Amino acid sequence: MRAVFEAPTVQQLGVVIIQKQAESVDPDELARALAELGQLSKEQLAGLLVQPESDFEGEIRHG
Repeated sequence: MRAVFEAPTVQQLGVVIIQKQAESVDPDELARALAELGQLSKEQLAGLLVQPESDFEGEIRHG
């Protein structure tokens, strides 16, 4: 938690938050998700970026 207060900019705070979130991710689950994302076209990826998170999770799991 101390790192949050040591980040002097919003950008650095964002990096700290992402790093903390990454520490709690299962490496096998992350590898599977990245492999699935790697199979998508640019158009599919662009579409996922504008979808709400709940829709995104269903799209990845159900293709």
